[in-house]
Amino acid sequence: MITLTSEGDGKKGYRMYVDGVLAGEAPPSVILQQLSSSLTEIPGIYVDGGEPLKLNGTIHLCGRVDKDADRHFGGSLSHLSLWDDVLSNEQVAKMYSTVMGDEKLKQRCIDAAASELQAIDKIELCPFLDLAKPKPLRTSQKVTESKSGVPDERTGTGKKTTLSDVLRDTPLVPSEAKAVTISKRKPCTVLQVPSECGQDAICIPSKALDELSKDGSTSDEDWSKGSEGECVDAPVGGVFPPDPTIDVPMPLVFYPLTGESVDSWPLGRFEGEATDVEWTPDVLFENTIKCSEQKGGYVKLPNVKYGKDGQFAVNFWMKKETSGPTSEGGFEYIFSHGQKSGDNFNPFAPNNVHVYLPEVAHPAHGVARVIVKDSLSEYKGLLSHTFFDSDGKFMDNSPRNTIGHVNLEDGNWHMFTLSTKSNGDAGYQVFVDGTLGGSFPTPEVQNFLDKNQNGNLAVPLLHVDGGNPMDMEGEIYLCGRADLASERHFDGQLAHLEIFDESLTQEMVEAMYTAVMGQSLLLDSISDLASSIRAMQPEVSQGMPQYISTLRSSDIINALRDQKGASSDKTEKKELKALISELRSGDTIPCSIDVAKSGIVTPIGCEKEGLVCAALHEDLAKGKDNGICVESPEGGAYVPSPKTELPIPKAYFPLTGGSVESWPEPKYGGRKMEGLKWVKDDLFGSVLECSEERRDYVELDNVDYGIDGPFTVNLWMSHNGSSGDTFEFLFSHGNNDLDAKPWSPNEVQIYLPEVAHPAHGVVRTIVKDSNDVYEGPLSQTYLDSDGGFMNNMPRNVPGHVDLTDGKWHMITLTSE
Repeated sequence: MITLTSEGDGKKGYRMYVDGVLAGEAPPSVILQQLSSSLTEIPGIYVDGGEPLKLNGTIHLCGRVDKDADRHFGGSLSHLSLWDDVLSNEQVAKMYSTVMGDEKLKQRCIDAAASELQAIDKIELCPFLDLAKPKPLRTSQKVTESKSGVPDERTGTGKKTTLSDVLRDTPLVPSEAKAVTISKRKPCTVLQVPSECGQDAICIPSKALDELSKDGSTSDEDWSKGSEGECVDAPVGGVFPPDPTIDVPMPLVFYPLTGESVDSWPLGRFEGEATDVEWTPDVLFENTIKCSEQKGGYVKLPNVKYGKDGQFAVNFWMKKETSGPTSEGGFEYIFSHGQKSGDNFNPFAPNNVHVYLPEVAHPAHGVARVIVKDSLSEYKGLLSHTFFDSDGKFMDNSPRNTIGHVNLEDGNWHMFTLSTKSNGDAGYQVFVDGTLGGSFPTPEVQNFLDKNQNGNLAVPLLHVDGGNPMDMEGEIYLCGRADLASERHFDGQLAHLEIFDESLTQEMVEAMYTAVMGQSLLLDSISDLASSIRAMQPEVSQGMPQYISTLRSSDIINALRDQKGASSDKTEKKELKALISELRSGDTIPCSIDVAKSGIVTPIGCEKEGLVCAALHEDLAKGKDNGICVESPEGGAYVPSPKTELPIPKAYFPLTGGSVESWPEPKYGGRKMEGLKWVKDDLFGSVLECSEERRDYVELDNVDYGIDGPFTVNLWMSHNGSSGDTFEFLFSHGNNDLDAKPWSPNEVQIYLPEVAHPAHGVVRTIVKDSNDVYEGPLSQTYLDSDGGFMNNMPRNVPGHVDLTDGKWHMITLTSE
């Protein structure tokens, strides 16, 4: 990400940021101080940035304004934003971390500490971050990078074995259904193919069995030190090892719930009791437990002390019975863990975890609902009666039929996952079929807490559960609430319950789902949930891309048409018909957005259309209708938290999905050279790709930013490499009378020195105000992304970012 910004507060000069961190100032602060103190005079050097810009020419991307044949860029560009404001270092950093994640930003700050700006000029580059005590990685945690440079954290257990280590040696399909038994085990070699254990058993590392056993021993027999593992009978239905590269941690306890057994596997350490349940053949898990709401069946499992350090996860497979009689609008508890106090049971008291379904007559029918109360969650009556649903709604009992949301009562198997946030933040997440369904606290709840300074109140308005220590007591109940209330039993099948003593990342959850259902069904699930307006909550557990995405308008119309055809309610049909007509007309649909509370883009306000409400710049806003309902740009809209107080851009060009128009209102258009390519990208969807050899370029309408002095230019770039010794222009903006002189008044240029140039590896910028005067070589001032000012010498400056590595980088240019 490239950001160019003026200094602000009436100061002269401008700054450049690379990947969210200050990389250079023009002129350097030491020269600016001398000039302001009249200690030195440097003839011919104007302090550019902060004075008015009077731009009237078109903006060129991937080439210079004059279309010089040797000035074209080879690579990809995306998400160009232009402001009439100065951005602070924290605002720039938040824009970067919104896409690349907090950990990536922290590492960038640590690396930049070696730069001259901090080491010599003593400029605090990241004062908004506490870098004194970085959070240590656990011993088995890996951090890798995808091609796009997005951080990909894979959090293990801190132990020497993972779930995949234990299970990945051979596929398991027992020859006949039978209860799990632990026979006298023989030694085996882990991962040996074929396995010495045979088809019906699995070779588990002895050390893993040590960790799972009560007393640290694996059996009565003392195996020799040369033994690597021991054979253990497989559970009925087998096991489903996840991708070994993902490092899914070992569960604290695993209940297959197959083959007429409710004991844990592989050691049977935790023995359960089943009451009034059936066992039924199943295609997926071979033979599973089946509970009946009418019979009041349930399973009681011994207490498991998970979450003592705050982190935990619960994962299971469920299949709702759909053929029986419907109930009266109560709730069906699938997983219930809480302590009964005398004759009283309170699921909203401290140390409670519950997962249940609103029944068919309930307005919220079709979702799974969770209650999480940690040890610090003091009970305060009705204020503590909080719950969160699998479609991303918080304390919402209203009817819903959210587009794309997974219906958990369709008679199919679904994997449900509840996990605290793996980055240690307060809150928790709900996944359905391997895909994030909701993250608590929601953006709306977080905005409310931030606005009311919840954390600073003597008595907080709302306790954010999840992440604080749990002190779990009492048995775990399946298919019924922990107090066995007669109207709280589940009707359906369960299988493969896993309880973890740590959080799960989204990648881990995806791997667990894919291991059972396969990649194709995972992609279907992701597609469905991405279509959900209320499930559009960003995945922030890893600080990964935070974005809001909608369906295309045509897809929304088709979904509404299908809903209209299936509806038997005349009023609903009429409303849907009107909504379809509104969307088909193409007319602007206004909306009102409180930017201070919701940020510049929010799904609130345009839910019925299936769109987002995007704030308009003051030039376009009309009274209280300061936003419009629009579909998100392809690849999503990346929006920092409202706490960042990011101003509304004067113009924003996503440059994705084949479009070069501004968004949300296409006030500014563009023209692209014929033959210009759009390529798929893991980070931004479909992005613009320019070729230096083809001399590609894009021409955008003039945007008159900086007319009062302050301005910011921000864009993302990925370089494909070069071979010459001149320059490649990413962004070029000057007046129509530029006359091929890139040092004239009123221009902003961002470009790269090519591979044979001494300054190769940096981004170079030129800013010239309206009051500048071209006086030959002395006016040829420029700033580089390693802090160099008017420096064409070879360099390898500590702390600077290599911008030729083929990864995405954010460049920001802002006046002082």
